[in-house]
Amino acid sequence: MAPRTQAALILACCALAYATVPWAGWVWDDDSYVTANAMLRDPGGPWRAWMPGETPQYYPVLFTLFWFEFRLFGTDPLGWHLVNWAAHAAASLALWRVLLRMRVPGAWPVALLWAVHPMCCESVAWVTEGKNTFSMLAMCASALVWFRGRDRALEWRAAHGASGASAGPRSGSAIGVGAWAASMALFLVAMGCKTTAVALPVMILAGEWWRGWRPREGRGMIVALVPFLVLGVPMGLFTAWVEATHVGAFGPEFSHGTLPRLAIACMSLLFYPAMALWPVELSFIYPRWPTAAPDAQGWLAVAAVAAVAAWASARAWRGAPGMLLCVLCYGAAIFPALGFINVWPHRYSFVADHFAYVALVPLLALAVAAAGAGIARLSRDARFGRTLLAAAVTGFVALTAVRTLDYRDEESLWRATVATNPAGWMPRDNLAGLLLARARDAAQAGDAEAAAALATEALEHDAVAAQDPSADFTVYSNMSEALRMLGRIDESLAAIDMAIARAPGHANAAWQRARLLEVSGRFDLAARAYGDAASLPGATVDMALDRVRALARSGRPEDASRELDALEARMGGAAHPLAPALRDLRALIASERARARPAGQQPSPTSQPSAPVP
Repeated sequence: MAPRTQAALILACCALAYATVPWAGWVWDDDSYVTANAMLRDPGGPWRAWMPGETPQYYPVLFTLFWFEFRLFGTDPLGWHLVNWAAHAAASLALWRVLLRMRVPGAWPVALLWAVHPMCCESVAWVTEGKNTFSMLAMCASALVWFRGRDRALEWRAAHGASGASAGPRSGSAIGVGAWAASMALFLVAMGCKTTAVALPVMILAGEWWRGWRPREGRGMIVALVPFLVLGVPMGLFTAWVEATHVGAFGPEFSHGTLPRLAIACMSLLFYPAMALWPVELSFIYPRWPTAAPDAQGWLAVAAVAAVAAWASARAWRGAPGMLLCVLCYGAAIFPALGFINVWPHRYSFVADHFAYVALVPLLALAVAAAGAGIARLSRDARFGRTLLAAAVTGFVALTAVRTLDYRDEESLWRATVATNPAGWMPRDNLAGLLLARARDAAQAGDAEAAAALATEALEHDAVAAQDPSADFTVYSNMSEALRMLGRIDESLAAIDMAIARAPGHANAAWQRARLLEVSGRFDLAARAYGDAASLPGATVDMALDRVRALARSGRPEDASRELDALEARMGGAAHPLAPALRDLRALIASERARARPAGQQPSPTSQPSAPVP
């Protein structure tokens, strides 16, 4: 098949697989990365992207690209998704050319399968994971420049009397300065999109080994690759530090011992090959494995990984290094997500499809090579292999197109995740939060029946989520809100007390409790609770205003007036956006004063009905 036809087939199949991507929308943390990211709206955003702490994670190249995308598309998801798909399609073509340069058997089938594989869907259909697609494209470009430069250097040496292209350089540099500099620049671009690209030098070295290079033939290769690691490893460690200190990957959920981390890593190493070969039970959030001392399953995983490593090493010792090189590339690509380094998503699950975006390549290369060897033994008819490849590609295209529809919006994604991970507390709690937002909208629109139905469904999801001992306080917070909307105030108070017990310093949970006390008519207790909420980190001025309202309703209008005077002075008066709320509270205080006057005395003409509790 002609190279142009092969390229066209990769693009065509990739387009078919993601034919449903125009219907994808914004999900999960797309708000912090894009839609609610103030940096993208700032004219100086490209400068801010390079300042640590200005973005959710320190990926300066990624957020610079996002800034330009925001200029083009704003918050319309269609353009963002098309760009993400284009980056993935371009990476598929570049990967094919890299594998050809590396002389990997079945380079085209590997690239084709990777382009349409359902496990890549999470990276392509989720805008936040543009960090994967952009990084992979830059990684492939860097590797392609490297191997082209190496081939030119080997050809030059062969033409000038060196021992031959396959032996590699015996002295001097392994690659031309221009090719090395271009490859390094593209590597840094990849690192600036996602620092898991640090695996690239390991993959390049594995590729050179496969092509025939050996350490005894000269140190030039090592000297050329060391700067990649010297720059890449500190960048990766800085990302890990940001993940722990800025993103929040710390606390009890990440306090695992050495043996549990080893077991988790080995179970993860075995999980991805199984899903790569049979990707029919994919989930946005997979069940989280226990983090206590390894059980029988954990020790079995450790033994299996050790056995595979020993077998691959033995084959390499006997002159067949292919399996060992694939294992090393796979391990290098997936290592940042194995649990030895704390990353935020591990709070919910130790595995995720987007973790394996790059690591999927060596797995597919190994699978294609194994399938090719098996087919060669069974049949000499090349049509059998082509039929098998066509069947695999057709199945992957269909699975990917259907899976992409899960990313239409957050509710679709969480419902699909609950279907594949019914015991997971996080997808159920997030779905409950969305249902409660819809219930509040229905209540405001006067549709009490719809509001009750939505609140009931939300409560059912959080009741399941609460069965997980590791469930977050938000599960109980959402349960409390659902119960409040259903008029079950005492149960709602019990649920919010559970939330506060899990997160005693959380202002919103404390505010919810104060609101429930106010709804139940315990205004004095509500005023005290609002004051507690307003004193916690993350509190808003609204909480202080709610305390003023509760004070007025508790029969203390003078105390309420004094606190309101202080708040108004702090806000700056009539020009403040909350000025209407201040006027309403003034009216409420006047009304409560009038109510407190002796019998027979006329009420103040400024008296107004009490303001409703939100």
